Amino acid sequence: MFKHRLALRLGRTVEELEASISHQELVNWQGFNLIEPIGDNRQDIQFAALLQLLTNIYRKPQTEPYPLSEFLFNWGQRQLDAARSKEEIAQECQAAMTSVFSFLNRNQAKNPPLPQASSQI
Repeated sequence: MFKHRLALRLGRTVEELEASISHQELVNWQGFNLIEPIGDNRQDIQFAALLQLLTNIYRKPQTEPYPLSEFLFNWGQRQLDAARSKEEIAQECQAAMTSVFSFLNRNQAKNPPLPQASSQI
């Protein structure tokens, strides 16, 4: 799957990628990916860090801070079971979104909105 992610980021097909780089360059890209994640994995980590920050800002003082791992979605470990229906998956997604929005709505009432930037200079 790494070749697919790299090809996507480079704007090529996997076939074009394989024809244009050596095995050693591919190995170098894999090493680079370990240090600087390529593509959606990096965005997942960044978004999880943002969610962690917001959740910990609005958590109750007596509640332990939430670790980053609580917000990371590990695509490799969560394989969708073929027996699960689209409805079951949709229900899980709906429940997750409902939970996020209810959390945000509860905390919006407790915390006043940020002041708007003035358009006057």
